[in-house]
Amino acid sequence: MKYIELQEAFNNKRDKWNNYQSELVNSFSKIINSFIAYLDIQEPNRLIKLTPIDRSKSKDGSNYTVMGAMNFEDNGWASLGLILTLERSKNSYQKTDYIFNFFLKKKDSIWLIKGFRDGPEIELSSDINEDSLNTFNDHISESFHKSITRGVDEWLMESENHLIGFYQEDK
Repeated sequence: MKYIELQEAFNNKRDKWNNYQSELVNSFSKIINSFIAYLDIQEPNRLIKLTPIDRSKSKDGSNYTVMGAMNFEDNGWASLGLILTLERSKNSYQKTDYIFNFFLKKKDSIWLIKGFRDGPEIELSSDINEDSLNTFNDHISESFHKSITRGVDEWLMESENHLIGFYQEDK
């Protein structure tokens, strides 16, 4: 094998990888924008932040771009975290941050998405449009709603601890 052939192979590999990264960034951007619109968040710049899922790679309070928050998992998935701040009302105490984990992977020409590391894979269309995101947005918002509406009485009645599917951090 000649050097020029190795160089061509390297360039082809890098071009494919760069194209895939661009597709991931564009796809995650569509997913995040769709999720924000689905939840009807009026002030996303104040209430939404992006972060790497791996908390050791993030700085507290930082807001990342999609590219900065994105991480490549060992299992072929790309991931990023979205922090949603819930508050009683604007400029009031108590505010709580909830982190949503998004996992994305392209298989053949179809995008697969998960809202939990071990969650169900949901197929999106190859172009990721609003219609294809409705199932995912429904799944994530319903799961989240269930976890935050559990009553204190129900929680106190349980004999063992149960983890919720969202990381929660009180401010």
